[in-house]
Amino acid sequence: MHRDPACAACGNETWEVLCKRALSSIDMHAAITDRTAAARLIALLDAAGQTSHDVEFRVCKRCGFVCFMPRPDETEATQLAEPLQSSDEPNLQPSVSGAIDGLHALCLADELEDHLVHRSRVLSIGGGDGRHLTSIANRGNVVFIVDSTPSALPGVVRLGAGLDALDSTARFDAICLDSTLEHSAEPAKLLSRARAHLNDDGVLLVEVPMDLFGRQPPRTPPLTSINCFQTTSLSTLLERVGLRPLNCVFAWHYTQPRLVVRALCEKSTPSERRTPDAAGARLTRALLRRDPRPLRGLMRGDAKRTGAALLGYSLRAIRRLRLGSSPTTR
Repeated sequence: MHRDPACAACGNETWEVLCKRALSSIDMHAAITDRTAAARLIALLDAAGQTSHDVEFRVCKRCGFVCFMPRPDETEATQLAEPLQSSDEPNLQPSVSGAIDGLHALCLADELEDHLVHRSRVLSIGGGDGRHLTSIANRGNVVFIVDSTPSALPGVVRLGAGLDALDSTARFDAICLDSTLEHSAEPAKLLSRARAHLNDDGVLLVEVPMDLFGRQPPRTPPLTSINCFQTTSLSTLLERVGLRPLNCVFAWHYTQPRLVVRALCEKSTPSERRTPDAAGARLTRALLRRDPRPLRGLMRGDAKRTGAALLGYSLRAIRRLRLGSSPTTR
């Protein structure tokens, strides 16, 4: 556990303290995922010889990145990110769960459609069993995953548990990091390694939860994410490792009623990377106050796109069900 690390997004070492949180006094009415994460953090602090079970939330004064201290190292972050079973979430019927996964897969395929040609190679880092890649595969592309999940769906090639399993010469036309970067103790290193496997004309899609909106102290971001990004801090991180954002926006999750930060980027040269300034910290403070201005226009544009995707998926599902096949596998 690191007491005073540099900002994981921009490398700055100047922080502003948001608040402290006592892990041992987590409200029993809090989400079970937050309570489980708190228990795991306490165990890690004990193992590191820390006498205090308090964490301190800080915001970077330059880019607005938010995290808690002490900060886990890569091994400790992996332990924190192990699947959290939540009894707060409803148990969905397989048909409903399959429909939701199918819609997510369709939205992801539409997001990348303009950047793929027939037989493009697409890699998902932390992609589970590959269920969100089915629509991309159905459009004639070759899909791969690296994930700790031991198996993959038919049509999805599992290359191993992590990027270490990839051959150094392996290249892909598109790489996706969906809800992965927020769990990494070294997000710059993870992105740099992913960039090394990206074709020169390829694209990289990153999506992370936007955990800052309305989290003004005493409320704090969830303990399940060790990195909390907004658009400025994420784009700063991407440019720092040699990735130029084609867009980096606040958006709605494809299938869940929650906000995310989504960025589509391509390889860049060092001269294209910009220097962050205090605007990122101002943006974070506005989001913590629940200021709606940074999210202006989000509902209209994203709702239209998601609505169109939902209609398209529904029509495809009806047609395929009539043929006796699953909408998520064809």
